[in-house]
Amino acid sequence: MADINRQKLMELAASLGLSPIDKNKLRSVEDAAKKYENKSEEEVLKELKQLKETLFADKASFERQMKLVKDIRPMLNTEQRQKLDRIIDLLSRE
Repeated sequence: MADINRQKLMELAASLGLSPIDKNKLRSVEDAAKKYENKSEEEVLKELKQLKETLFADKASFERQMKLVKDIRPMLNTEQRQKLDRIIDLLSRE
């Protein structure tokens, strides 16, 4: 993973009270990120739009997930933060 490394993920998990984190779950997160690293931004946004309806089905779960996504933001570089902000905006619109 380019700018988000394993140590940063472990620190985030600890700060959220998720320690100790299962190394297999961490690997799953890394694998999920790799799934999208070769996709264009348009492809990722298209998938996000498709997932949006599912996310809104459980509002409480959605809010928890959005908090976690926002907590990752400081670990990103400027370009990644801008992309994440666009994604957050897209997902937050009802």
